[in-house]
Amino acid sequence: SLEFDRDVKGDLYAKAGIREYWIVDLANDKIDIYREPSEAGFRMIRRFLPGEQLPMLSFPETEIKVDDILG
Repeated sequence: SLEFDRDVKGDLYAKAGIREYWIVDLANDKIDIYREPSEAGFRMIRRFLPGEQLPMLSFPETEIKVDDILG
């Protein structure tokens, strides 16, 4: 499922122009944020780990921590 989300769905979302795509990997305690969509996929991928703050494009004033999502 993780590979499908990253490789198949990620490419489809990038081609559709989705500005931001998150993959929450509960098994490995990380969140990957994909941005800058193009026909070839997302150009920017950042990984966030517990203790880190997640930047949000749509709501920049909102503060969400990785721990808030991963528990």
